[in-house]
Amino acid sequence: MLLKKLMAILMGLGGLPGLSGGVQAARPPQPAMDAPGECRDSAFLQQHPLTETLRAEPFVIFYTRSGDNAPPLEDTTGSGTPDYVKNVAIQLQAANQYYQKMLRLTPPLEQPRYRLAKAIHVYLFDLPRGNGMAFDEVTRVKGEDGNWLPCALTIRISSKLNQPLNPTPAHELFHLYQYGYTQFKVGWLLEGMTRWIESAYNGEIVMSKKLQARPPLKGAELYALRYSAWPFWQRLAREKYGTVTLSPELEAVRYLDGNPVFRTTTLPGGEALEPLLTRLQELSKEQSRQANLPYYQWPEKLQQSHQFDDVICQAMEGIECSR
Repeated sequence: MLLKKLMAILMGLGGLPGLSGGVQAARPPQPAMDAPGECRDSAFLQQHPLTETLRAEPFVIFYTRSGDNAPPLEDTTGSGTPDYVKNVAIQLQAANQYYQKMLRLTPPLEQPRYRLAKAIHVYLFDLPRGNGMAFDEVTRVKGEDGNWLPCALTIRISSKLNQPLNPTPAHELFHLYQYGYTQFKVGWLLEGMTRWIESAYNGEIVMSKKLQARPPLKGAELYALRYSAWPFWQRLAREKYGTVTLSPELEAVRYLDGNPVFRTTTLPGGEALEPLLTRLQELSKEQSRQANLPYYQWPEKLQQSHQFDDVICQAMEGIECSR
């Protein structure tokens, strides 16, 4: 009470001598423009106990052998790890090599945005909807012993996929690559580009004759799409960039049943990915400076905002993007 009276008196007198504007609360320091985001605490493993792990660098795959969250437990190799889990690891490691060595992309854990992350955690459980999710924040969880595990990026994968040919693990991993480059999270960019990249695992996506005859997608028609925006990226890449050819080492990678991980040996226009994502990285920073926001700490609502659609589209080699 005495402190409140003293503060009231000081404010009434115009504050302490030598201080203009009265008593002011100290402002928290403004984070540096290139400061990484926080490593947030997560209770996920307390809510979904996944007590088994498979390490496949840089991934740590968490799963369980019991309950609704358990994947199929068949173990044809007798290794003690279910085939389902091993096939997820095979796809993730092959995709990671493909994105780095073939598409020449910087892996998420080497990006400045994610310098607090030490691994990529993959949680296999019975998702309430969809096949997978990738998160752009760095988090940490408690292990079985109650101690915090190192900070990590997170992917959640359904434990009920039609294995091994479902490309969800590679799809979600590519989102982490995108997040490492850019803050923009609109569907036509994230999902459209990723669906086009999936052709490496599904076989080449071929445009129908009807789709080929249509003018290129642009403006509001393009921006309203998500997965169906893939023709925009395929057309852009093929017109302006060269083909990526799979290395013999990756071509030889097989799932446990002998099926190849990669269903095509070429990605026409694949050389587009590195320059396009680098341009988006530069564009994110430009918008950050204009808004006086740290590069890697945009509010989620702003990341998903369509206010940047025209800016993003026009940055892609000067394409006509008007609405």
